[in-house]
Amino acid sequence: MRSLFLVMLLFIAFALPPAKAQDSIWPAHLDTAVSYVGTREQGHNSGQIVAKFLHSVNLPVGNPWCAAYGSYDLTAAHTLRPRIRSALATNFITKYSIPAKEVLRGIIKIKPGTIGIMRHGSSIHGHFYFVVRWHKATGITVEGNTRPPGMPNGPQGVWIKHRNIVPGNYFRTVDFTPVSYRSS
Repeated sequence: MRSLFLVMLLFIAFALPPAKAQDSIWPAHLDTAVSYVGTREQGHNSGQIVAKFLHSVNLPVGNPWCAAYGSYDLTAAHTLRPRIRSALATNFITKYSIPAKEVLRGIIKIKPGTIGIMRHGSSIHGHFYFVVRWHKATGITVEGNTRPPGMPNGPQGVWIKHRNIVPGNYFRTVDFTPVSYRSS
């Protein structure tokens, strides 16, 4: 498993165009999120770590937990925005969110630690991830309640993944929500 993690980190380092100095800030919540890479569920939407994520949004074991994982990371890092803490990914679409189409066109650049929100069709259901690195249509993410890359039957857990913006897909990235901290 450790060798798979190292391969993923090398992929992050070389798969996308080089980041500019101002884009390479590694925020505290992303550091927390990455520290859980390799964590796996015990059963379905359960296990000690999954319970900790779900408890952070006042939900019992057994619920989907991708956004609860993100909420836990945001709380642990004392972020200012977004203020929402939820297990529902689409709740993270706020007035500060950036439509994925603007990122795809290169109008707006996404920084490490930004929240990506995916949606199933026009429903409220979706998926939450943190951007590790992003360039136009493609990026590297860290996300919970997902399968390992290239393993459709692998264990659900926290993994580094490769995502693309594909506007016509049923399950697609629709928005990016920046994360901010209190000024010191």
